[in-house]
Amino acid sequence: MRDSESFARLSITLLIICAISAFALSMLNGVTAPVIADNREAASNATIKEILATSDTISENAEIASDDAILASIQEDNPDITSYKTVSDNGAVVAHVFSALSNGYGGKMENTMVFDNEGNIIGFRNLTNAETPGFGDKITFPEYYERYNGKSIANSEKMELSSGGGENQVEAITGSTISSKGVLDGVNKMVDAFHKHVNLSLIHI
Repeated sequence: MRDSESFARLSITLLIICAISAFALSMLNGVTAPVIADNREAASNATIKEILATSDTISENAEIASDDAILASIQEDNPDITSYKTVSDNGAVVAHVFSALSNGYGGKMENTMVFDNEGNIIGFRNLTNAETPGFGDKITFPEYYERYNGKSIANSEKMELSSGGGENQVEAITGSTISSKGVLDGVNKMVDAFHKHVNLSLIHI
């Protein structure tokens, strides 16, 4: 009898401890989640500003704004798009920023790309990756991401891996085929979203 009572008390004690721990973790997450989200947003906007600084036509006073309504529409058929933002300069939308997830050699990666209204690529950057140092992580280096500068999808439905000569073609990373294809997959998700939703976003703004 005593053993059963002791077991019952122990079980109740453990349940109480678990409940308190769960509550504490929930409270901690409630405090830290907004901070993490704010830091992520600040880092994303800093990257976008870095890209915009390479443009000769967009001023340093251009404003970046998230458009959650358009993002929700995009994610209905493309859930790997993680962000959609517009860039406004002197009151007019001059660029569109998409971020997307895809799979590389080391797992998930997230990339971002900035297009002007005509579908010309202003710039590309990797945001996160788990690629092999010295090989796949070259997607974070200027000698890679600058390959997208001046490319365009105005006359095509997707980007392609090749020698990089065409307006919608980009050269792969030597020795990192899987990483290159992973980037291209994410890029083409953003290209697809641009073609399908930019006109909507212009109306929305």
